[in-house]
Amino acid sequence: MSNTQIRAALNGCNGPVSLKGKQIYHQWSGGESHDDPLVSEIDILGQPLDKSHWIKNNITDEQYTMDIMWLLADWQPYENGWLVTTQDSGEYRNNHLFYYKCQIGALSYQRPKELDYLTKHIVAWS
Repeated sequence: MSNTQIRAALNGCNGPVSLKGKQIYHQWSGGESHDDPLVSEIDILGQPLDKSHWIKNNITDEQYTMDIMWLLADWQPYENGWLVTTQDSGEYRNNHLFYYKCQIGALSYQRPKELDYLTKHIVAWS
């Protein structure tokens, strides 16, 4: 069992956020969390999935593959959600989608154009 903690990502109204029907989580190291129902062990996410495979099955055209790879640079799909992580420096490689979804700062008003390159329907995760 892993001891890495994750926290459900929330928007500006304290509501859960998702991408293509899966809850978004981020790494958590914010001190005491035993009373926070949003904090969990990473194991709840299940097995990691192949991001390249997911992108291939969820883009409107293969020409956008690199755009989506950059949009999801910090994102890892799992069976039960998405995990957004930072580099060792604590910085995101590309924070646009995470900040947009969570309504953080000025990026909350700037919908990433790359979202238009994803299919509108949910494609199987496997």
